[in-house]
Amino acid sequence: MRIRIVIPALVSVAAAAPVSAQPEVVIHFGHETPEWRSAPSGADFARLYGDPARAEPFAFLMKMPADWTMQPHVHNTGEYLTVLSGVLYMSFERDGEWTELSPGSVIAIPAGVPVWAKTGDTETVIEVNGVGPFRTDPVPEEIVPQE
Repeated sequence: MRIRIVIPALVSVAAAAPVSAQPEVVIHFGHETPEWRSAPSGADFARLYGDPARAEPFAFLMKMPADWTMQPHVHNTGEYLTVLSGVLYMSFERDGEWTELSPGSVIAIPAGVPVWAKTGDTETVIEVNGVGPFRTDPVPEEIVPQE
């Protein structure tokens, strides 16, 4: 098994690991600063491992500003969210009840489930995990009427 450890002091350990066709193990240490990238939606993203566009496991951080609303959407694969800081409110139907997710909350959302999400009065950071290829599509118009 090939192991890649994401920490500068241990890069030589990763280079010495045997190369094989087996999947690699990735260890990400929390003291590393992620590379954040801004999205047109107003949220920022930082990839932890994997590529959501490829058929492989992935994880990324998503940082959302206070009082921010995410467009209603669905994903083609399941996703697993962990709230790291702030508060995330989620609903799974138009005009549905909002569920408050505080730090430490974990939620598994199956593929194709419509999601409405918004933040509270502070910045919110979540970790998203899944297996790609991972795609985000708007909720179909028959579920969200045009205004």
